[in-house]
This record gives sequence, C-alpha cells and structure tokens, in this order.
Amino acid sequence: MDAIIRGIVADIKKGKTAAGIASRFHFTVAGLTVKMCKIIRSDTGIKQVVLSGGVFQNRQLLEGVYSKLRASGFKVYVNSLYPCNDGGIAFGQFAVAISRRER
Repeated sequence: MDAIIRGIVADIKKGKTAAGIASRFHFTVAGLTVKMCKIIRSDTGIKQVVLSGGVFQNRQLLEGVYSKLRASGFKVYVNSLYPCNDGGIAFGQFAVAISRRER
C-alpha cells in the first residue's frame, strides 16, 4: 500500500493530471485484485469469482478487473438483477428474513 501512496505523491509532484493519477490507481487496484485471485486459485483451485459490493459500481474498476480475470481463465459473475451496493445487501437481508419467517 505504501508503494501506491508513494506513486500517487510522485505523480502529483510530476504535475500529472488528476484523471491520469486516478486512472493509474484504478489500473493498479485491478491488477492487485487479479493477482490475489490468482493466488487464491493456486491455493484452492477455485476458478470462479463474484464481483459485487459498492466498489464495483465504479465502471473502470469493474471493467478492468472483469476483463483481466476473464483473460486469466476465471469464470466471472457480476450483479445483473440487483444492485451491487446497499440495495443488493438489503435484498439479501429481505430474502433471509422471508426464509426465516416461512420456517
């Protein structure tokens, strides 16, 4: 993490644009996410990844991670019927509550 922050500070000192710095940051986060998924696959054999949560409302991050994972041989799932943020969490909580009530 320190290297990422140092890179951002260095880019600021070099006069890079905010858009360029943000793009590089997202590219780095996507790369780190894929790297971690590869480590997990190596350790467990898991080849499926679900991308969900508020962070994946960010299109650049979602598309970057999705495409890199697919290129690395992963089966990738993303939200399609329900939102990936709090709305999806609320739906999940609702589904659990209904299930418990029916028991």
